Amino acid sequence: MKDKYPLNDICEIGCGLGDIISKLDGRKMIGLDYDENVLKAASFLHKKKINLKFEKFVFPSSNL
Repeated sequence: MKDKYPLNDICEIGCGLGDIISKLDGRKMIGLDYDENVLKAASFLHKKKINLKFEKFVFPSSNL
């Protein structure tokens, strides 16, 4: 499947500790989550994957 659908840039919203995104092999990967403590833990757990970054994400307030 990887050959048929190459992964370049990957974003996972609600990544938690990064268990899913860390198993992928993209050129640039970012895991987004609301909890800063979880993001710190994810960064520590996956510090060897230099192409994987974790950042805080907050849904914008709106009346959809």
